[in-house]
Amino acid sequence: MIVSRFSDRWIHPNWRSLAGAICALSGMTAAPAPTAYAEDRLDLRVGIYQNAPKIFMDRNGNASGFFPDIMAAMAQHNGWQLTYVPCAWADCLDMLEVGDIDILPDVAQSAEREARFDFNALQALHSWSDFYVRRDSPIDSLTDLDGRRVAVMRGSIQHARLLDYRGLPDIRIHIVGFDTMDAVLRAVSAGEAEAGIVNTYFAMDVIDAHGLSAVGIVLYPTSLFFGISRHAEPGLAEVIDANLVVMKSDTQSAYYVALHRWIEHPEHFHMPAWASWGLLSLALLSVAGLAVSILLKRVVRARTADLQTALTSATEASQAKSDFLSNMSHDLRTPLNSIIGFSEMIDAGTHGAVGHPKYVEYIRHVRDCGQRLNEMIEALLDLSKIESGKSPLSKEWVDIPLELDMARHRFRPLIGQEDRKDLRVVVDGAPGFLWADRMAVSQIIDNLLSNALRHAGPAVNVELGWSIGADGSGKLWVADDGRGFPVSQAARLTEPFVQGGPDYGRLHTQKRLSQGFGLGLTIVTKLASLHDGHLSITSAEGQGSRFTVTFPASQVDTVRSDNAVAAARA
Repeated sequence: MIVSRFSDRWIHPNWRSLAGAICALSGMTAAPAPTAYAEDRLDLRVGIYQNAPKIFMDRNGNASGFFPDIMAAMAQHNGWQLTYVPCAWADCLDMLEVGDIDILPDVAQSAEREARFDFNALQALHSWSDFYVRRDSPIDSLTDLDGRRVAVMRGSIQHARLLDYRGLPDIRIHIVGFDTMDAVLRAVSAGEAEAGIVNTYFAMDVIDAHGLSAVGIVLYPTSLFFGISRHAEPGLAEVIDANLVVMKSDTQSAYYVALHRWIEHPEHFHMPAWASWGLLSLALLSVAGLAVSILLKRVVRARTADLQTALTSATEASQAKSDFLSNMSHDLRTPLNSIIGFSEMIDAGTHGAVGHPKYVEYIRHVRDCGQRLNEMIEALLDLSKIESGKSPLSKEWVDIPLELDMARHRFRPLIGQEDRKDLRVVVDGAPGFLWADRMAVSQIIDNLLSNALRHAGPAVNVELGWSIGADGSGKLWVADDGRGFPVSQAARLTEPFVQGGPDYGRLHTQKRLSQGFGLGLTIVTKLASLHDGHLSITSAEGQGSRFTVTFPASQVDTVRSDNAVAAARA
């Protein structure tokens, strides 16, 4: 039994009963795999990459660093034969996934990685990162990275999280990937990038040689574990955790020797007394947590296969949907534009008369159907961009009364064709400016107005409105005095492809060709949500409908714009 072998040399007398109790609780005495490790020689392939002082190959080709030291101790007491396999970090992750290596130390957990391979439960080390720049660099904060090139090691946890910064409104960075952290720092030193991000353990001994300094913003504190291939010997994670529990319980163990040798450099780092006590407290908590973790893992693993199959199917379906919508723009819109364009030329008689009146009628049907299909594709693409986060907002102070008046002018041709009674803009109270994306606001207005004109019925009055509530919130609304719909339908009208009316919710082709596709309100809801707003719907059969988008007061300003108000109320 592994823990009993460790106890002869590593376990402090006060810890022996606790360790034995944990083993009994976790059921390790009944597990065949750990016993086999203790009695039989097990060959393990361990991935190694250059990340001194945690793990690296020295000049003589020997595995060195904190992780190789504690793994050597584990190997000695478990009968393991370790073979180190050098690889670049991104390659190491791929090799672990396919089983070319069994273990990869020094790995931070993420959802993407948990889908590819397993982890042990007990943290082996804590780490953090910083941005490093040339000493004459003006960069001293995150916002200074706007428009800069930032170097990072491909496939690292820093790379994944740096992608989050790239989407922030005030930080537009250009990411430059490299295979090693040393290459990252060399790129910054050579001017190939204005900044680079690596973990502080690696940087502390080499930044002087590269002429670099830290920006001083500690980023991405993370816990480090052992990544374990799903092709490796079963039970390996539990054995590693048992080793760590025993080593962390004794301050004279190989774990603390390696920690002092490689991590706690006296000239760089001094661990305060409170931190030492904190580590001991964490060790106690880790022992108890490990027992619970092992028990839970056995339950979870029994159900993981079905869940993984379902996840794989869902992921493939989602990817297929994304690929389809991405390709739709080119594969469908290009021929549609041709159909519409040629139909318009024939209808206009660009090269002479068409001839039979029926042909003119057919051409107009072709053109109208092409335009409707093109509108549907546009709506699907808009919805896909919003859901995938590929529709970034560019916010500014938008004059809402002016936008309403512009919308009224855009829809005048349609109003004339449909013989509407009236379409007017109503601005209640003070004029309002909204901190929002102008294109998104315009799309919200157009979708609400188009929805009203299509569904309210013929010869109705439609109003575009803007008002400011008593709490300062802004309310953008479209109302009509048309046919309305039952209150029971309102809850589902924002779902994709759902429409109100007598044949509510039916996928009826003819209805969709004449009254839209049921995507307009879905897009309005999602665009409103991106602005911290929400859509509310009120309606009654035969009494009309009102669709209101409410924006928080923090995004509304009542700075006057008399010209815009005058134009809107004219």
